[in-house]
Amino acid sequence: MNSLPAVHAFLASAAPAAGEGSAISVPTAILILVVGGLLFCIKGLLDLQRRVAELESAPPPPAAPRSTPVELAPPAAAPVEAIPPEIMAVVATAAHVALKGRVRLVAVTPLSADQQIWSIEGRRQVFQSHILR
Repeated sequence: MNSLPAVHAFLASAAPAAGEGSAISVPTAILILVVGGLLFCIKGLLDLQRRVAELESAPPPPAAPRSTPVELAPPAAAPVEAIPPEIMAVVATAAHVALKGRVRLVAVTPLSADQQIWSIEGRRQVFQSHILR
């Protein structure tokens, strides 16, 4: 029972006649797009449901071993040098000019030794990037 000639006859009868063109109507195209979009969304929701079910059925991860707390000694307070009022005035003026408005200085502290090392390294990199003539 070969039904292949019957299929060819059906397809030939469904083909557009010469001169009609092969385009589908706009409502049919919109319907195909909407149905395709709905099928895509349903497939995504089913995949999401499957993943959630896998996560819910998975055994919980083993608990991390507890560590014993260690008490740290408070850091030794380094002596804070008093910043001269002239420097405070310069910092306040620079902030006022940079921020274009009234500012209030909350704290101005000198750099620690570690911070000074990084600022020196930054200056070294800037100077090294310049080409001497």
